Amino acid sequence: MKKIIFSLSTLIFTILPASQIISCQNKPTPDKDYFIPNLKEQPKSIEEIEVLTCEAYDKNQRYLEISDKEWEEYKNSIPNWNQLSQEEKNQHNVSFNLKSIESQKQDIFQFWVNTYKYKIYQFNTEYDKRFITPNGNKLNIKAENSNLYGYSLKLALESKYTTKKTKDHIQKIYNWGIQENPNTKN
Repeated sequence: MKKIIFSLSTLIFTILPASQIISCQNKPTPDKDYFIPNLKEQPKSIEEIEVLTCEAYDKNQRYLEISDKEWEEYKNSIPNWNQLSQEEKNQHNVSFNLKSIESQKQDIFQFWVNTYKYKIYQFNTEYDKRFITPNGNKLNIKAENSNLYGYSLKLALESKYTTKKTKDHIQKIYNWGIQENPNTKN
């Protein structure tokens, strides 16, 4: 019986052209949290950036809360956590953060907030406002110059809690953010 099935399957694959075979794999759907605007797409106004900053901050806070909750669960799953040395606890923390998609997304949205502060600086170097975000978080948005923005990048790229993929993504965000905004010339 096995020989008959094997022969039939061999015959079917020989007769059917490759274009007739349907893949069972789904195409991966892009994660909207990893979206970066095209380099030519720059904010048109401070008001637009305020909205984007508040949205990024809310997402940052949401992923931070999820990550913190998962970190507590992770720690509680380790027997004798309190007896571990600080070095062992730190190793667990690094390992957890490198594996946690929520932790990585939190890093990305924190960098978006820094990016938007620089984009605001391109419009108004003295800008400083306080907001209540749509999710009820308090947020101070203060314009940051290119030196502060570059320092934010340096810290993000040196973080031991961030994966290479996330660091590469943050570098792409920076490359977009550091571009001169032609809309500030108006």
